[in-house]
Amino acid sequence: MNEPLHKLKQEAGLLPAKASRPNRHWGMKILSVLFALILWVYVTSVEEGKGTTERTFSDVNIDIRVDNAALEAYGLTIISGLSQTAEISVTGNRAQVMKLTRADISVYAELKTELLRSGNITLPVQVSLPNGITLVDHEPALVTLQMENMATLEIPVRVDTSNQTVPDGYAIESPIVYPTNVSVSGPSYLLSQIKEAVVEMPAGSVTSTITTAKKVRLVDENGVEVQGANLAAFDDTVSVTIPVLKVVELPLCVSLLNAEREGDAVKVSLDPGTIKVAAQPDLLSGVTEISVGTLDLATIDLQTAGSTSTYTFFVKLPSTWKNLNYVQNVKAEVAFDGLSDKTVRVDQFVVMPEISGKAIEVQTRAVDVHLRGETMGMLQLGNGENISLVIQPNALSSQAQDGVYEVKAEVLIDLPYRIWAIGTHTLTVKVSSLE
Repeated sequence: MNEPLHKLKQEAGLLPAKASRPNRHWGMKILSVLFALILWVYVTSVEEGKGTTERTFSDVNIDIRVDNAALEAYGLTIISGLSQTAEISVTGNRAQVMKLTRADISVYAELKTELLRSGNITLPVQVSLPNGITLVDHEPALVTLQMENMATLEIPVRVDTSNQTVPDGYAIESPIVYPTNVSVSGPSYLLSQIKEAVVEMPAGSVTSTITTAKKVRLVDENGVEVQGANLAAFDDTVSVTIPVLKVVELPLCVSLLNAEREGDAVKVSLDPGTIKVAAQPDLLSGVTEISVGTLDLATIDLQTAGSTSTYTFFVKLPSTWKNLNYVQNVKAEVAFDGLSDKTVRVDQFVVMPEISGKAIEVQTRAVDVHLRGETMGMLQLGNGENISLVIQPNALSSQAQDGVYEVKAEVLIDLPYRIWAIGTHTLTVKVSSLE
């Protein structure tokens, strides 16, 4: 096609117009906007960096600078004023100020040794900033520290067993704690609030002795725990033993010597007849009664004392037992029901030992024998015609040499009554060779 002619026809409107290309125009517009934005950001940052600005920082920690060794030497401690913050306003180059953080700002108050004393101490707040940053203002300008003298006290330890229970038949004894005091150091005003160091035992029912180690709590007179940053308890873990004992009521009794050989004619009554005791469960195992003493019936002469005698015994328990009803003395009444005493002179002797080639001769002429038995039988004794003293076969050795010996003899009573001898009896015998 003839290009110039075609162009003329288009310009004359003889040919339809060619479609436009809108995408090319929009792309150019977007590139222009982006270029303008970048240029604006650059210009703005450059201009702002050249200016100054002001900025405020809140809650900046104030560092209290103090010589702790000097504090200890003076016996002082800071009880308040350590945890304070400040508000700091600064100015400077915009870029530098905007990069500034709390960590770049040093706020402090210096407690010099010459100022150390008990009471309130006011110190100026000082601010240190990086080069190029200027301090505009800071609040507070001053800080107050409260100083207190340090002291050490011995605080008594108490074990609280109120949450512990025991079943019937058991008892909780007073706790044993070691050490009995704990050493506590701290500000005097805090120490004055402490009444005791308490060990709290856990709740529950117990039936055996408890031994444990527990930490103490320092409490005031109302039981509220006393706390403080400078309060310290040394050796605040104590050893606690809580004895748990078994409780029983046991009958009391008296052991008898030389009692009647048969029957039940000797009556012993005790007042009181029982005692309530507590001890470790294993120590009470198999115990059915407690003897308060021994009564030798041979020492009682019914001929002079009558059929009833009264004695007093002191109750002595093992050292590990507890006397719960405080029984100290027991009155024992001994009654001889239907019995009586009599002393007869016996001169009849029976020698049963036989030693080959030896003669045995009783040299004792007579022995007074104290007898006890049924009253009816005692009337039949007469003058001792029915009583003999018998030397038993084993009373002398079969190898006995010639000489004089004291040998034991038994009393033989030839009557159908309950009668027995009181005490022991001996005879003098002579052993000699037969010619």
